[in-house]
Amino acid sequence: MAENFNDTEITYSQWMLLGVLMKNGSMKVSDLSKKMGLSNSTVSGIVDRMEKQGFIKE
Repeated sequence: MAENFNDTEITYSQWMLLGVLMKNGSMKVSDLSKKMGLSNSTVSGIVDRMEKQGFIKE
């Protein structure tokens, strides 16, 4: 499965975040953090990068 991520500009954590959002819809960073088992600051950084890449919007 890791090979699939090498062909894209998206990381495993970003795929995971997208999956959570697709399943649950819009969420607060704190709720995403709980679902993903990551800190708020880590998820916030992932969200920021994904917004800049155009994968998600606030």
